[in-house]
Amino acid sequence: MSKKAYLDPGIVALSLFAFAIFSIARCTERSSSLGYVDYSGRLVNDLSYIRNMPTTGSGELFPFSCDRALVVVGDKCWFIRKDSTRLTPAFTDARSFSEGLAAVCPSSKPRKWGYINTGGVTAIAPDYHKAGPFSEGMAAVKLLDQEGWQFIDRAGKVAIKGSFEDVGKFSCGLASVRVDGKWGFIDKSGKFVIPPKWDKVGEYREGVVWLEQSSASTNIEPRRVYMDEHGVFLFECSAKNWSQDPFLHFPATAELLPDKVGGFDDENSVVHPFIEDGDCFDGLIVLKVGDKYGYCDRLGQIKIEPQFDYAWHFSEGLALVYVKRDKGLLGYIDRTGKVVVNFQFKRAGHFSEGLAPVSKREDRGWCYYNYIDKSGHEAISGPFLKAGAFSSGRAAVGEFHLIVP
Repeated sequence: MSKKAYLDPGIVALSLFAFAIFSIARCTERSSSLGYVDYSGRLVNDLSYIRNMPTTGSGELFPFSCDRALVVVGDKCWFIRKDSTRLTPAFTDARSFSEGLAAVCPSSKPRKWGYINTGGVTAIAPDYHKAGPFSEGMAAVKLLDQEGWQFIDRAGKVAIKGSFEDVGKFSCGLASVRVDGKWGFIDKSGKFVIPPKWDKVGEYREGVVWLEQSSASTNIEPRRVYMDEHGVFLFECSAKNWSQDPFLHFPATAELLPDKVGGFDDENSVVHPFIEDGDCFDGLIVLKVGDKYGYCDRLGQIKIEPQFDYAWHFSEGLALVYVKRDKGLLGYIDRTGKVVVNFQFKRAGHFSEGLAPVSKREDRGWCYYNYIDKSGHEAISGPFLKAGAFSSGRAAVGEFHLIVP
């Protein structure tokens, strides 16, 4: 797994985008804070000692999940509790907790994956070549002596046999799987609900998923199909244009590129299994019409007229949108399309637990973040060179790229 800082997430769907907006920079002007802050901005988990650790490479603080947070420094991974104490010794590799279990790789030789519980005790023996997060009681694993993926339950027993080329996690009772290079969706019995004939797929959200087939002609604009959890067609629209995403130049965005959508076969994808693009959030879906973006409902009926140069999904009743005018700035709209936080930010993330990380200041490619509330007022002043999404009352902040001579 590549140790690149990019938000979790995975863990929590809304936090996945927030880490994508992190600006990771080698600089002399550093934030004095490194760790996790609470809603008041107080540093409640001070991890400043990490800066002095004898290691190379970059670091990564993941959001709290199951009251445990994954900390990655160079080639070491460990978990901390909310009182900052370490849960276990360091692992060679690890994933954040989900549903009370975390995939861990105890050593690099041999490189085997298993699962621990929130007490740090081994719950499922490290017998796997690769292991994904638990979701809806199942996790995708790849056996050491087999090429394909299958699913296990929380006891480590095989729940769905198979030899899938790649897989996603369960959501709304369905999981994406790849067979002969094509994606489809199976239910918890292993039966296909959507046949494997798609080149790209999203993740089910609120009973809706998008699917795409590559066009044989480059002159034809790719089309996106939406289906419900029964595989019933809902509507069709233009595919989202990735080249218009103003964040694609950021570090760690290789996971965002559309050549790999969903699944765990790429090691980086285990942390960020799906692109949160066009999925249904708060009953609204990002819709592209021509070169503008708006929002529709699950039947394809337009609810917010296409008028933005780029748009992201709703979170806690607000959505981040982008306009090119005035040098290209970000703002937030409500479910009626009304701008509730004016276009003023150079970088911004989704709202999580009532707060969102934003940046107005950019200096030589380095961004300085603070947090705002839903009225647009500053809630935590910062500035931070990183600012993650809030989860369990805490957010990861601070510069975390280790300077190595």
